[in-house]
Amino acid sequence: MGFIVTTLTGTNRAVVRFYNQRGTAEQWIKEGKEATHWTRLSCHRFRANEVRLLLGVIAYNLGNLLRRLVLPVAIQSWSLTSLQQRLFKTGERLIRHARYFTLQLAESYLTGSLFRQILQRIVARCVRSRRWTSMFAALQAGSNRALPRERAPPHQNSHSRDVVPRRGKVGRFGRKEPSMNLIALLLTRAPNAGNQGDTRLARVRAFAFGLTVLAVVVGGALTGAAEAGLSPDPVRVWNGLALDAIRGFSGARACGAVDAYGARLLAMLNVAMYDAVNGIVSGHGAPVMRDSALVPPDNAPPQGDIYAAASAAAHAILAGEVPEKAAIYDAQLASDLAALDPGGPTSSGREWGDYVGTQVLAARASDGSSLTGSTSSCRQTPPTGSETQPGVSAPGQFRASWSGVQFRNLAPFGIAGPGPGEAPHYSGSGKEVVKNPPSCNQPSCLDYGAAFADVKLVGNAAILDNDKRDTFRYWSLGGGTSQPPGAWIQVALAVTADNPLPLPEATRLFALMSMALADTVAPTFYTKWFFHHWRPTTAIREADTDGNPYTDPPYNTVDTTWSARSGMVGGSPEYWSGHSSFSAAAAAALAGFFCADDIAFTLLTDTTTGNPPNAPRQYPSFSAGAAEAGRSRVVGGLHFEFSNQQALASGRGVAAEILANKLLRKMDPTHFGRCPL
Repeated sequence: MGFIVTTLTGTNRAVVRFYNQRGTAEQWIKEGKEATHWTRLSCHRFRANEVRLLLGVIAYNLGNLLRRLVLPVAIQSWSLTSLQQRLFKTGERLIRHARYFTLQLAESYLTGSLFRQILQRIVARCVRSRRWTSMFAALQAGSNRALPRERAPPHQNSHSRDVVPRRGKVGRFGRKEPSMNLIALLLTRAPNAGNQGDTRLARVRAFAFGLTVLAVVVGGALTGAAEAGLSPDPVRVWNGLALDAIRGFSGARACGAVDAYGARLLAMLNVAMYDAVNGIVSGHGAPVMRDSALVPPDNAPPQGDIYAAASAAAHAILAGEVPEKAAIYDAQLASDLAALDPGGPTSSGREWGDYVGTQVLAARASDGSSLTGSTSSCRQTPPTGSETQPGVSAPGQFRASWSGVQFRNLAPFGIAGPGPGEAPHYSGSGKEVVKNPPSCNQPSCLDYGAAFADVKLVGNAAILDNDKRDTFRYWSLGGGTSQPPGAWIQVALAVTADNPLPLPEATRLFALMSMALADTVAPTFYTKWFFHHWRPTTAIREADTDGNPYTDPPYNTVDTTWSARSGMVGGSPEYWSGHSSFSAAAAAALAGFFCADDIAFTLLTDTTTGNPPNAPRQYPSFSAGAAEAGRSRVVGGLHFEFSNQQALASGRGVAAEILANKLLRKMDPTHFGRCPL
């Protein structure tokens, strides 16, 4: 049992906390000594040693800021010495080709995936909000007043005057080089040892002090937000509210299809937040200017607060689409605005965000989600906005009637819409036509027979398999849950909690992914409506009517009592799987944004019923999660494998088209390979 002898007063917890913080500070000092060697003061002059110490402080704070703001969570715990040895001292080889150079890096510690993550986060940090822009401007103005730049003496030649490059000097690669005033001041010998030497030393002191203050402010802001349990990110807050709304939707309330209506709502929400933030950020000029999604930035206030704008835009969408919960959204908006500085920027940001939200609502008012041209008809009693397709008793046809059929005409958010008389497509290369499922009434249809045998075996409720049961249940996401689109929003929320993004980048990520989710709706519902394919339960029980020898003896036998592991037949035509198309679109959008698929994540879906209840699952990559989600529909006995595979291809095609063409920078380069910058 330990004890502390101290003269401090206060509670035991406060005293222990004080000494813990002191010990932590000593560890930081030790880290600085080992990483930057700031105790090696071997010069003969006091001022030279002082400059050397200050350079060590500057190097430590720069390294710490790099670690806190740029590095992925997986390596944020590395010491500065480890970062030097593993990240910066990396073996490399530069290969010169006829028209370009290739830089090859050794993958001892810095793997290709890790390098891409760091690069993506550095690019994201280049977009600074109004707050940081104002802070840097204020620091620069204060520095200029306190430390005026002296003129070159008359006897100094032109070459020595150019030792200090002019601000914004264009380098040979066409990009603007940062000001090198600090380095120049340290390397240029003063013409006399009088006041100018004192001024240069004062500048170094001021720079070291300012950088230390900045490191403390940034670190304190991040730590304070975490300790207070508050999220400064409106993307996280308002997407959470949207998921809660989706959980409460019934089929009639959602125009006949909760998953489709939910995907549309999430896309409207995140597109509005992106356009609100992008409009203000684009007012700062290149290189942060980006394409808008629906609302151009023409009237955006450049000095508006982006947080106020995002919250106001999200409030307008949810209050307009879910008016029964308007009181909740009003309270959340008031809370968001109260956390911001009162005044002109917050007010103008709110006005702009509200304008963007109302414009998005108007643009999507008659988008095909309702027969009447307005989703408000779905809230009437009885609802009048949903279209129903009757069942058909012929072999190969879906037996029951199903609603929400009008979503096959949902206008896209990001992909090119079909022309007159064209079917909804899913690929950006030549408007690839939706493929037919393997026909079950052709004697030579071996593919259908193989898929038939597969689902008959793995999806059979009579064959007990706890792993398959739990996998199906985990991804089932039926009524009262966030639905498949909402589950992938939860994935994005989990990933961005581990890899925080600045608000402009966060809104772009969620806008891209939610547009991909919404744009899978029309192709998915179109194929269901057009092919009207029967479900495995009906196909297996009536296999003797399909005209396919591979579903008859000796390959298979008719089983009129067969039941799916899910315990249900399915509420809509089989081809193709909506779970699969939603999952593939979201996974591809996430992988494209981060320029890496192999980002691990942990997810607990809303389907937690059962004994025992589902536990969180870990996935090594986005594609692994999508593959399991798609396959879960086969082991549940609800879909054939060809339906799963075609839907996965559809979702990937939608995401690829959106990543290639939407929300891009207005200045080159727009992509890093296939990954949008």
